[in-house]
Amino acid sequence: MGKSIEKKGLRTEENVLLLSMSILPKNRMMNHYRMQDQERTYHFNGITQLEAGTKYVLSKLAAKGQKVSRIIILASDETQIPEENYDNFTAVDFYKERIKDFITGTDGHTLGLENKVEEFRFTRAEYYPDPEKLFQIIKTDANKNTIYFWHAVEAIRGVDRTKKINLYMDMQGGDRSAIAQMNAIVELLKDQNVTIRGRYATEFNPANAVQPMSEVSESYRTYELMTAMQVFKNYGWGQELVNYFGTQESERDKKLVEAIQKASDAIRMSDVGGFDQAVTIIQELSKEFGDHSQPADEKTQLDIVFEDILEDYRPLIENSRYRYIEQIRWCLKKGFLQQALTILEAKMPYEYVNNGLIYYCDQNDDRKNVLGDFAKIYKKYKCTAPYKMKDLNHYFIRYYLVYDTDFEGISISAEYGCDDLENRIENSLSEYRCLCCKRNMTNHAASSASRNKDGFFYYMQSKYPKDRNWKDSPEDGSGNLKKRIENFLAEFTAIADEIKKKNPELRVVDLS
Repeated sequence: MGKSIEKKGLRTEENVLLLSMSILPKNRMMNHYRMQDQERTYHFNGITQLEAGTKYVLSKLAAKGQKVSRIIILASDETQIPEENYDNFTAVDFYKERIKDFITGTDGHTLGLENKVEEFRFTRAEYYPDPEKLFQIIKTDANKNTIYFWHAVEAIRGVDRTKKINLYMDMQGGDRSAIAQMNAIVELLKDQNVTIRGRYATEFNPANAVQPMSEVSESYRTYELMTAMQVFKNYGWGQELVNYFGTQESERDKKLVEAIQKASDAIRMSDVGGFDQAVTIIQELSKEFGDHSQPADEKTQLDIVFEDILEDYRPLIENSRYRYIEQIRWCLKKGFLQQALTILEAKMPYEYVNNGLIYYCDQNDDRKNVLGDFAKIYKKYKCTAPYKMKDLNHYFIRYYLVYDTDFEGISISAEYGCDDLENRIENSLSEYRCLCCKRNMTNHAASSASRNKDGFFYYMQSKYPKDRNWKDSPEDGSGNLKKRIENFLAEFTAIADEIKKKNPELRVVDLS
């Protein structure tokens, strides 16, 4: 089967084995290894612990008419030092010779030790006319090879990037950092057409007559969860968490997975309303996940994940007074500058009105008259830009106070929460509008380097040299812009806190 497929050139997959080489054991010993999978029981001899895992993968694939395309060996300097006790072979070379013996059906490198069992002998030597070409060595010592991770990824992916890679991993070898190294490599392979088909390890004990091998992928799922959680917390990208947990049975767990997906999508698409809804769902779920009457042994990984997510979102949930300010700060903390600007432009008007810096209605005003006056102004926009008044607070702060304060004799009173703070409030409003312009400029920006020197921009610049729209102004770096937003938010909250202190009886009515 395997031969005919390869002969016709139709094979679109490659099988690759990844392992981290261990140093040679001080005491030479032949051990008996046993592996039980769904098809059969395998028995292997091994002088080094890494032999058995490789023999198993070779045998398992051979039984299906398949072969290993390459074996990637992560090798430190220590594993490449000749050992007198092993006929002056290095750990890497001794392993290679033992595997080549297995492929070719010979026993040339036993060091005079007797085999323990009759092996499940590999019978597809014709797949490997030159077994030496099977091995690829990646030197891992940081001082000599600082980018060995990338070399390992390149070796696993191979030359033909159209082929799917079935990756097998022997988790037995290497030093204490080997598992971390291998999992880091797996992270770099995500979204690169690579699928992990198995992770193997041996519960080695010299006192045992038989060394049991097992498939240990489930044990390493914890690493995948930790990585997915870290990605979600650092970057807001929740697809890996959603993929990890898959379909959930309980309504509570379904809601959490949906909230993770919603928050992730909202951040990615700068969907202010969607992100707000996701935060609300997480807030509501805190009651269900915070049920301390649930027995500890009934808790799942989702309970642990939720605690982590809740801790990350806590400022957004607990500081209800400055709800959107906390969302902006949350975005800035994670480096979501464009998303922070989007929330700022859309939701700071609510903060201005709700916190009483400047507002259109309080408990003493006639709400019907205020609503009626806004309705009359709406007629102006009905045929041109009616969407502007869908969010009344946004219209009031962003447009009314600038353009419509005396529209055809209709004047809606704009009140300050504290007259003593009027100048600071006006300065804050001015900075808000400047930041809104920054957001629009960021969305539609074109750097001077990318403009056509004979194009419309420079034509208009020469025609209207005093028009600011056609000037090349220095662009704010992301660091400067982030600091500017942070300063704006700090000043806003300082003003709002002072208003609450000086005018504690103020009760703003939100008619949006």
